[in-house]
Amino acid sequence: MCGIFGWVGPSVADPETALAQGQAVLQALRPRGPDGEGMEAGHRWLLGHTRLAILDLSDQGRQPMRSPRGTLLTFNGEIYNFRELRGELEAEGHVFHSTSDTEVLLEAMNHWGLAALPRLRGMFAFGWLDPRDRTLILARDRFGVKPLCYRQWPDGLCFASDLHALRRFPSQPSGIDLVALRDYLALGYVPSPRSILGGGRKLRPGHHLVVRWTDSGVLLEPETAFFSLDRDVPEQPGSGPMNARDQLDAYADLVERAVDYRLISDVEVGTLMSGGIDSTLVTVVSGRLTGGRVASFTMGFDNPEIDESPFARAITDHLGLHNAILSMGDASPLLAQALLAYDEPFADESLLPTFALTRQVAKRVKVVLSGDGGDEVGVGYPWHRQMAGLDRWNLLPHPLRRLVGNWAPRVRPTCRGTAVTIAQPDRMAQWLAMRGWKDAANPARFPVTGWRDLPPIQEGYHWQRKVLEAVQDPLDWAGRLDLMLYLPDNLMVKIDRASMAHGLEVREPLLDHDLVLWMLSQPVRTRHDPRTGTSKTLSRRLLERDLPRALFERRKQGFTPDTSSLWTGALKPMLDQTIRALERGDLDPLVLPEPFSSWADYARHIGPSANSLLWRMACFRLWLDHHQTIIPHAPAISERTSRYPTPDTVSR
Repeated sequence: MCGIFGWVGPSVADPETALAQGQAVLQALRPRGPDGEGMEAGHRWLLGHTRLAILDLSDQGRQPMRSPRGTLLTFNGEIYNFRELRGELEAEGHVFHSTSDTEVLLEAMNHWGLAALPRLRGMFAFGWLDPRDRTLILARDRFGVKPLCYRQWPDGLCFASDLHALRRFPSQPSGIDLVALRDYLALGYVPSPRSILGGGRKLRPGHHLVVRWTDSGVLLEPETAFFSLDRDVPEQPGSGPMNARDQLDAYADLVERAVDYRLISDVEVGTLMSGGIDSTLVTVVSGRLTGGRVASFTMGFDNPEIDESPFARAITDHLGLHNAILSMGDASPLLAQALLAYDEPFADESLLPTFALTRQVAKRVKVVLSGDGGDEVGVGYPWHRQMAGLDRWNLLPHPLRRLVGNWAPRVRPTCRGTAVTIAQPDRMAQWLAMRGWKDAANPARFPVTGWRDLPPIQEGYHWQRKVLEAVQDPLDWAGRLDLMLYLPDNLMVKIDRASMAHGLEVREPLLDHDLVLWMLSQPVRTRHDPRTGTSKTLSRRLLERDLPRALFERRKQGFTPDTSSLWTGALKPMLDQTIRALERGDLDPLVLPEPFSSWADYARHIGPSANSLLWRMACFRLWLDHHQTIIPHAPAISERTSRYPTPDTVSR
């Protein structure tokens, strides 16, 4: 895994000047690729790369990589089926000079063009450039494991792995997108395709973008999906569902193949293991495939109510595998480092243990496998079941549900959150109310400058709505939405920024697209047992082949520290500073919403959500303090606007 960047169009000066300007971008990406770096420039283009060497550790694997026909590639990620693709290309006459997946991807794009994308099995973000045709193709993997952002202005386009690098390009505006800020306050992260920077966009998972340039400007074709859940999930075969044994055998084969692909490496591989169902399954299969030569790493917590390390140790002892239990330690000095690793405001509380874990694991191995993706496909989150429970309420007309939502809290104040959720007009708004802030549907409650001019928050998810419009089952709908939204924009951001800050590659076998598509093609009842309310039923049945049920059957705990103690302990100074900044009016573009007379009055109105919202404001404040040249705010930007006439850099 690596850091990538590029710049095309008339704004790119002569090659020598472009290479000099690219040094600042290169520096921003060095944590992502500590093993090497490179840049190439030509007439109206620049490509750069920082390398984390995993496959073909020699200089033959360095990037940007140039093919004999003159095309170039800067690539972040892994193509796990590169050996099969290489065999196909060799049969067509292609000659290879390295053992890297990078060269295979470069020749695949040369040979098949955009038709290569559905052939790729892996996690990837890349820029493929043909200088002769003045064409750049950007592409991102199906589930957004690897990041890719870009910005267009009239005479240029730049792209990079993250916004830290994107902001280093010359003459780039840096205003805050108020819609993105509003969505961040609602959810704790910025959903794609928006970014916190006005004019910046994140390429959506499973999409590609074609860019062409002339001496007078750049032209973007619309982002196009090469993968979509509404198109690529296979239908049930005509013979009906498989019997239980055949289904479990098919699942076992798919999981084993997915893990086996992700063990391909020229450096040592370990696993991240919480002791939960998904990471345990990945560790069990990894141990079997390597003959026990895989180490697992677990984060331990002082609070026994959230500490899963004893379960992880019991499992690995039973399997005869090595398990290292690591400690997060004091959160106070770690917090600033962790937050600064994120290129956008990010408020998932588990970023702290994730950052601490990856920092320590990176001292021991260079690649680890994780269990990410299992909950989305296996409908394992509590809110998936809550969505299913809402279905009986959704039989009522919306005006009646809104009436229930308005009156229920007056009768029983403790049910306010549920009432607000029931009162929402559709599933998307209900999901936002459950996953974000209960008042998300009321724009006047958002403390963002210009809130009156912002579109309703639920209108920002039109492409997810379209993909899911034919999905009837609420459990299936919620799991698929999380695959498209929560997983790429929260979970993958969290693990990518934390791990790449330390030069550690994380691979996700349970997001293998063959495995995901097969799982989604199975009836929901095979992923969730309606009689017992148990999720991830196939994974549990598969684990029974290797482990006693008592070792893995327990309540889901997650990977989040005790935030209530953090808010009153280690994080209290940070929250207090944020309150003082809000009271002074120093945190533009955050403003006290109408009709509240003080922030204390506002917090009382929000009720139980106050601490979460204050934590999100505090993370935003630290992020903003680190980016002093960002102007307070930029106008709300249309999804289709491609010109962003904001000032270059204006001090706050």
